[in-house]
Amino acid sequence: MRSVITRLLTADPELQVVGTARDGLEAVEKTRALRPDVVTLDVEMPRMDGLSALRRIMAEYPCPVVMVSSLTQQGAATTVRALALGAVDFVPKPSGPVSLDLHRVGAELVRKVKVAAGVPRQRLQPWERAGTLTRVAGARPDGPAPAAGARVARAPLGDHTTGPEAAPADATGRSGSSEAGSPRAPTPRRLSHLVVIASSTGGPGVLYRLLGALPAGLQAGLLVVQHMPAGFTAALAQHLDQSCALVVREAQDGDVLRDGMVLVAPGDYHLLVEAGGRLRLEQG
Repeated sequence: MRSVITRLLTADPELQVVGTARDGLEAVEKTRALRPDVVTLDVEMPRMDGLSALRRIMAEYPCPVVMVSSLTQQGAATTVRALALGAVDFVPKPSGPVSLDLHRVGAELVRKVKVAAGVPRQRLQPWERAGTLTRVAGARPDGPAPAAGARVARAPLGDHTTGPEAAPADATGRSGSSEAGSPRAPTPRRLSHLVVIASSTGGPGVLYRLLGALPAGLQAGLLVVQHMPAGFTAALAQHLDQSCALVVREAQDGDVLRDGMVLVAPGDYHLLVEAGGRLRLEQG
């Protein structure tokens, strides 16, 4: 795979490969010695795996790293973890030296390496060290705040209510209030405002910092379209959900967006928002 990646990069006259490494440990040593503008790092390597090598590189000589990952469920989870550790982006691993997708992967690799070279070093801070998350008292959108150490039982997204029917939304999307003095059981919050975020290279790190700074009681629903292959967006949503006070999920056709929720568009799909915040997925 080293020779394949080298060949793809050197095919572009604007790029120069200054060194290669046989394993993760050698990758760390050569990064420190050669001080490259960008490092491409395979997730699977002998002696020291890609994640361990990435941690060392970010600690000893922070530089833009583009991961090379397999398009599998495990590969997706590992790749999102690498992005959390400071990697700028990733490309799918070519299926072989003469694979049919080699040209496409090569073009994507060259483009992402060039973009990564322009990322300021101060933006390479791993997600975990960008700040700390503290869940405070106050319900997340799908239920009351749990006691310390408890797990949240997530309710499925949908139209249902846990009490009397919610007040209908007015023309501005704000829900009406109940009559004075009449008690109401808790109901799912309606959609007060809609925020749409589209991101590509470096997007996951920005999403982490942005969502981590937002409160659980946010009076808005968020839609995220992150440029990623199918399968990777589910892993991204899961990782973001564990890292912020909002509810983050990969969107499904028919989901209803509520205040305090973040829905991530699945890879290769567009999101269409209908009246009432109901989502439709369109492939394209």
